[in-house]
Amino acid sequence: MSTKSGWVTGIGLVLFASAVCAQTVQPYRDWILGFRFVPPPGWHVLESKDKLGEVSLVEPASKTLLLISVVPAPGQKDDGRPATPAQLARLGQVYRKRLAQSRLGSTYKQFGLLGAQPGRTGDFNTATLLFKGVPTAATTPEGRILVSVGGDRDRLVTLLVVGPATFYPRVQPVAEEVARSFRLD
Repeated sequence: MSTKSGWVTGIGLVLFASAVCAQTVQPYRDWILGFRFVPPPGWHVLESKDKLGEVSLVEPASKTLLLISVVPAPGQKDDGRPATPAQLARLGQVYRKRLAQSRLGSTYKQFGLLGAQPGRTGDFNTATLLFKGVPTAATTPEGRILVSVGGDRDRLVTLLVVGPATFYPRVQPVAEEVARSFRLD
């Protein structure tokens, strides 16, 4: 009898482990500002206690942060057209200054714009900017900072990815997947 119950217990554990591994990641939903997205597997989701509409995703292995910020912006509406080169250049200048004045300015002394292109977050257009962060300390690796900004339905959405340059090729597709899954309710 003990062999049969051991076998049943073993099968039960295998089925349970399979069910746990097969579980899909649950979408994150902010009911107050009305947005949702699917976090990538293995990333930790942290809600900001200080700022409404701000969610951080952290991937411990690469020390990469993906920050999603949704703020009310009366009159913000997607016009259905991708960002123009002039708009991208202007946003590149604006965000270079914002990054330098933010807390990242203590980690990186200079932000060089590596690229700017139109993009999409969910079902609205965005401007996507990629910066190189030149570290202030020799022990800090060069950084990559991706900013995707746009909005619709009276809300401005910013996705910010910050991490070491060496991990950026692996992290970029994950950030794109989060952007594709993002929806304003």
